[in-house]
Amino acid sequence: MANFSQDPVSAQNKFELYYPFDVKEVLQTEIENIYNTSAAKMNSRNAEILTIVYPIGDFISDGGDWDAGFSTFETVLDASAIAAIRTKLTEWFTTNTDIPNAFLSEIVEEYMVYVEGGADLSSHFGVTESARLVMIAAPPSMGVVDFKKVIIHELYHAFQQDLESDSCRDLEEANSDSNSKWLIEGAAEYFAQTHAEDLGFTGTGRSALLETALGDYNEQVSDGADSPALLGANATTAAAAMYLMVLKGYIQESVIFDGSLFYNCARENEYGPSNTNLQFIKDNWFKINADNGTYSFQSEIVN
Repeated sequence: MANFSQDPVSAQNKFELYYPFDVKEVLQTEIENIYNTSAAKMNSRNAEILTIVYPIGDFISDGGDWDAGFSTFETVLDASAIAAIRTKLTEWFTTNTDIPNAFLSEIVEEYMVYVEGGADLSSHFGVTESARLVMIAAPPSMGVVDFKKVIIHELYHAFQQDLESDSCRDLEEANSDSNSKWLIEGAAEYFAQTHAEDLGFTGTGRSALLETALGDYNEQVSDGADSPALLGANATTAAAAMYLMVLKGYIQESVIFDGSLFYNCARENEYGPSNTNLQFIKDNWFKINADNGTYSFQSEIVN
């Protein structure tokens, strides 16, 4: 049986956590520390965040009864735990959104279908500019370090202020060459990898990031992909591109770490297709060397 905290965690910091105590044997206090240390890096905050973390069981099948790229796993939460999540979602939506009561139940059920159906989601849902929902379902195959890193990654999405800005979204959708998708994912993963290293999680940091990115690129090459270097929703390859931007001086690392890259639609205005530096990044991010287990960019592209 999963037990849930009945009181908001760090409510004064616009954050609430519902968490079963037995997920990966990671204590609730450690997740609170992950949140507090991540939030402390932000330049400002403007969203109420609800984070729900819970276990799922063994893999059942690819896909599921939802319009998303999640696979189906065994549901291990009992009826009372599922009811607790539904109640918390209902309370949170009531408090933090202006959704009419007539539609509230329908909205809540859009998220509960993942919980009840065993979806392997690790997702940030930008409900509104000022209300963000993070839901993480942890399968047995997810290692403890990856579990913690996913929490940091998804929380960072909740800190990205302009994701739900209508004007910024309009710019992104109108621009067929938009860099927003990989900037959004890359910044979240770069933050997650570097902050995880700061917190002492083994197997994280910049070298580990580049190792995984190079592996993903080589896999695309082996599979015969038409454009193996194309940046998109792959968070690790996008994070490698962000790191190269930092090394080249095309972006200040501080604006990634404090979230200000995602103010006022800078991802479309300052880092849109007219920014010629980004073409260099897209052409070179995968040029990574391995030297005795340490991964770095080839010297000719960073000098």
